Amino acid sequence: MCLKAGVNLIDTSHWYGQGRSERLLGHALSDVPRAAYYITTKIGRYEKDALGMFDFSYEKTYQAALDSLKRLRLDCVDSMQIHDPEFCPSVDLLLEQTLPALQKLKEEGKVRFVGMTGYPLAVQQEIITRSGVGIDTSLSCAAQQTSLWQRLRESVQSSSSSLSSWVRKRRSFASSSASPRRRQEVPPPHAQHCALAVNQLLSYQPH
Repeated sequence: MCLKAGVNLIDTSHWYGQGRSERLLGHALSDVPRAAYYITTKIGRYEKDALGMFDFSYEKTYQAALDSLKRLRLDCVDSMQIHDPEFCPSVDLLLEQTLPALQKLKEEGKVRFVGMTGYPLAVQQEIITRSGVGIDTSLSCAAQQTSLWQRLRESVQSSSSSLSSWVRKRRSFASSSASPRRRQEVPPPHAQHCALAVNQLLSYQPH
């Protein structure tokens, strides 16, 4: 119902239900043509227990991405994102282990884009400007950080060509008019249909 209403970007994570969200989506989308939707998921944040909540190591990142693909029943996701990089012990760990693991997945065709999601834009700015791996997508609930958005955009535009392409890729990823999966405005009445679809997913019990 959501796809028919024009909602064609699906965002999930291992953290959402410790894998349950990905399994539900894998079941719900199993008969849906892959060209009908974009899907993004995340690595880095995992378990409810504090000691097992975050792991940004190379080995965990790579394996967690493969596990996500298995739960989603997909060979490739549109964007594999670092989940809340601000909780990583250091930006250096992200640059030296997390991002190289994601780059390998991209080279293997398991990930279209490398991204990150989080809150502090200053952290995202530092990662983008220092990373040797191109950051293709970024998501942040940063409504009150307008000045930081401006600085982030300036830092990307003034960096290398791989970083400058971040802006172009985000635009084509979200709203390319040439794509059959282009973004569409969702009429308010369809919200109830989306809620119904979510309830149906939540009622599914994976074997």
